[in-house]
Amino acid sequence: MKKVAFIIIVLAVVAGLYFLLKPEKDIMSDPRIPKFAMIQAEIEIEAERLDQDSTFMEGMRDSIYESFGVTEGWINEVEDLINEQPENWVDVYQLMIKHAEKVRDSLLHKRPIQNDST
Repeated sequence: MKKVAFIIIVLAVVAGLYFLLKPEKDIMSDPRIPKFAMIQAEIEIEAERLDQDSTFMEGMRDSIYESFGVTEGWINEVEDLINEQPENWVDVYQLMIKHAEKVRDSLLHKRPIQNDST
């Protein structure tokens, strides 16, 4: 009987230590994170191009979601995941910057060239 009690106590201690010391899930390995960063980067680029005009922002955002095949619910789900470990926002922003740098030239060519001299 003492052996059974000892085994139960050892198992309880091991289980407790496992739950207390288990490593956090690395959310940056989630395959949705890079796609999320690309979407957010394109939204920010377009928001800047539209000069934050809220009348066009919703349609533009929906258009970007559609082109990436996601919904607002998907975006919210990934945001919630990142918010579980907010220190990872720095890495997400770095991914956004990388994507913005890749598409910067192609997006700039879509915009008509403005003459600053007038």
